[in-house]
Amino acid sequence: MSLTNSPKFEDEFENAPLDPSAPSGGEPDQPPPTRSKRRTRILIGVLAALVLVSGLLLVANRRANPASVNAGSATIHGQVVNPQGAAVSNASVYVEGMESSVTTDASGAFSISGAPGGQVVIVVGVTPESPQFVTVNVGANDTNDVGQIVYQVGS
Repeated sequence: MSLTNSPKFEDEFENAPLDPSAPSGGEPDQPPPTRSKRRTRILIGVLAALVLVSGLLLVANRRANPASVNAGSATIHGQVVNPQGAAVSNASVYVEGMESSVTTDASGAFSISGAPGGQVVIVVGVTPESPQFVTVNVGANDTNDVGQIVYQVGS
């Protein structure tokens, strides 16, 4: 027999059943699945496994990096003053849950970028022993002026 006249390997097994012991494709009166149907079933299984693994990795990443879940693009600015209305300079200001902080300037002004939208807690402190917490609503992707925050020593 000449190789040029012999059937291809694929032609030999095109209509072979998935289970060699089954006389048909597993269903009565159904033709056995073709090679392309088997490929499709395998491809669907592989895609389903990839989607599952991707979902699990996403959940694991969010649990490991909760700050990335809350990352936003809002900007918050305001001014820290004392009860008499005088500016409080060099006060530390940050949004609870964010890793970075800013320091007020000589006029008590501050600006925080990358804040999440929604209800956030701004923490203001001159010393670590005397933080003050202010809850504000922040519009996502907006510039938000929270006005004056009155900082009371020892509050």
